[in-house]
Amino acid sequence: GVSVSEYASVRKAGLPHMLLDVRVKSQFEMCSLPGAVHIPMEEFEDRFEEFAAIAKSQGLGQAAAADAGQHSVYVICRRGV
Repeated sequence: GVSVSEYASVRKAGLPHMLLDVRVKSQFEMCSLPGAVHIPMEEFEDRFEEFAAIAKSQGLGQAAAADAGQHSVYVICRRGV
């Protein structure tokens, strides 16, 4: 896993990434981070193509192997990032 401070460093550095929030709608609406993509876990399988299209539009999955660590998807759930 990734700690909150590690993820904060990624955001602060402006590294390309996606933050996928899989919490239920009420939790997302109560508190969410700017730029987060919300696809609740129970909908993820049905909405995978949507997730893949967003990732592709953000250039994720197209990085050279050397840059792969800088093109990540971080998932936030009820327990953390």
